[in-house]
Amino acid sequence: MENFLLKLKPFDMISFPKPIPGNITSESRLLIKNNGHERVAVKIKCTNNKMFKISPVYSTADVGEARLIRLIFITEHDVPMDGKHHFSIHVVPSPESETVCEAFTSERGKNPLIIRIPIFFEKELNRNNTEDKITYLYNEL
Repeated sequence: MENFLLKLKPFDMISFPKPIPGNITSESRLLIKNNGHERVAVKIKCTNNKMFKISPVYSTADVGEARLIRLIFITEHDVPMDGKHHFSIHVVPSPESETVCEAFTSERGKNPLIIRIPIFFEKELNRNNTEDKITYLYNEL
């Protein structure tokens, strides 16, 4: 698996905006781009499925293709300590003939590349436009 590269934006931490009063969720985004030489299957996990939601959980990325992942914090829970939780990105090579599930249940899927990104929470209310953030993510790749 050392022959493929994955570019992540952000790569060092996921930051959730402070929840707007009355909203039940706070969202962030993760952009994954396959800069390698082969198609990959991607599975994203988190440390607490009641507190965080991921969409999509499973995806594939052809060479040069980027995927935008929605990361959702359910705000009915108390905001945990920064860095306590993380998202983990599991990546395996996946030929065109294989589905994502087949890729992860195959022999290759037993030893995926795993990248962990810690979760942090903004302390100030910031009403930045989500579309601006998405455009920024794509332009940075």
